[in-house]
Order: sequence, then C-alpha cells, then structure tokens
Amino acid sequence: MNSVARDSYFDNDGVRLHYLEWGQPSEGGPSMLLLHGLSSNARFWERTVAQLPGGYVVALDQRNHGLSDRPLEGNRNPTFVADAHALARHLALRRPVVVGHSWGATIALEYAAAHAGDTGALSVIDGPVWTTRMKWDDVKEFVQPPFPLYSALDDAYQAQARYIPGAWGDDLKPFVDAGLVREEGGWRSTLTVPVRYDILQAMFGADTAGLWQAVSSPASVLLARSGPPDFIHMKEEGAKELEAHLPSARVRWFDTPHDIPLYQPAEIAAELEHLASQATS
Repeated sequence: MNSVARDSYFDNDGVRLHYLEWGQPSEGGPSMLLLHGLSSNARFWERTVAQLPGGYVVALDQRNHGLSDRPLEGNRNPTFVADAHALARHLALRRPVVVGHSWGATIALEYAAAHAGDTGALSVIDGPVWTTRMKWDDVKEFVQPPFPLYSALDDAYQAQARYIPGAWGDDLKPFVDAGLVREEGGWRSTLTVPVRYDILQAMFGADTAGLWQAVSSPASVLLARSGPPDFIHMKEEGAKELEAHLPSARVRWFDTPHDIPLYQPAEIAAELEHLASQATS
C-alpha cells in the first residue's frame, strides 16, 4: 500500500485513543482493524500494511500503549474489546477483518466472539488457539520482568534489534519511539508493571475454547514455529484441537520467532488478503 499512515484520535468513555489509518473507506472491499500485542503499538503493523495492495486499514494504539491515554484502572479484556468496537463504530467500519497479534489476538478473538454480527473475518497471529494450557499462577513470576530504563533512544533501538535478530531495520525506529515515554533519567515503556499485571492475568484467564466456539466468521490462525520447544508443543496441541473443533479455520505455520509480521510482512499481508476475500458481508 503506497499511502502514508495518518495519525488520528477519538474518545471512548473519557479515554483518548490514538490510531493510524491507511487508504480511504471509499476504496471498496473489506476494511481491516489491526490490534497489536502487549508492550507494542500500532506502528508494529507498518511493514505488513506496506505490502497490502490497497483498501482501508486501521491500527489502534490500545489504551496504555503508544500515543493513547494511560488509565490505571479498568484494564481488562472487555474494556479493550469495547475500545476496538468503539473505533469501528467511530469510523463506520462495516464488518471489518479483525486482526490481532499475541495479546492483541486474544482481544481480536474476544471481539469476534462478542460482536459476531460486526466481524467480517478474524485473524489470530501467534495468539490463542483452542485452549490455554499455561495458567496464571504458574507463569505470573517469569512473565513480569522489570521494564528497562533507557538512557538514550539508541539504547532502546539496540535492545529491540537484539530481541528480533535478523528482522531489525531503521524503519522500526518510529515503532520503538511510539512505545516509550520520557521520564527522569531516560525512556521507559508506556506500559506500567501494575497495568501489565492486570492485562496478563486477564489474558491467561480467558476461556479460549469458549470464545472460539462463538466465532462465526471466516478465521485464520498464523503461528510461529521458532521458540522454546515446550511452548511450541503446546501451540501444536492447541492447533490440532482447534482444527478438530473448527475445521473451517485456516492454520498456517511460519518458521520465524513470535513477531511474524516483522519477519515476513509480505507473507502475512498475503494471508490477510486471502482472508479478506472470504470475509462475510
């Protein structure tokens, strides 16, 4: 897509939320609503959107992320789903293709389950499959590392480059910038530890199987095969259960780490275009 991202804002229940948009609603075809993962932001999607041939695409900075407001209370899944649905109503999106990555995939799944009549299709990118085998009490310690304080933005760029070996490029600097706020001594994540705790607890407590059973739109599940063996095994078992219970869902594996859209944006764009062609009107 050749168009440059446009920055916009809207209010939902007193919270000011930022989003990016590409293209024009009048261009025809299904629109796409993109939801980033935890500690991420809307600019995560720029590589993928650049590979789309056209259409109208919107990426939300979920509350406590990017340029959106950072309320300390109410950071539970229904609130994030309500934010995304409010954006769809604000822009008069008619049955968009709802796409989520990681934690954002959990929100996308809950969106498609809660608003089946307003969802044209669903794409879960390295997010929840049929069941959640990892329980909150078992993981709450190791999934809560402290947020680093970067004395300079270059330090943050280098840290991100180490986190995504082989995928870093200077085009991701705006993505890193959008995820940080200035405080005394340097730069830190827009997300705070207490808010992250609330979000993760809700994510691990979600009834994933029940949510999938409520999805009625076309769906794709795009999974990363690179990672800790035990975690990959859990995803494989969950994917098998999903295919058994929901054979219409398209499951595809990618030989990349977790952030598939940063490693293979063209392939993800192609998958989303394929899904959009199947979106229900």
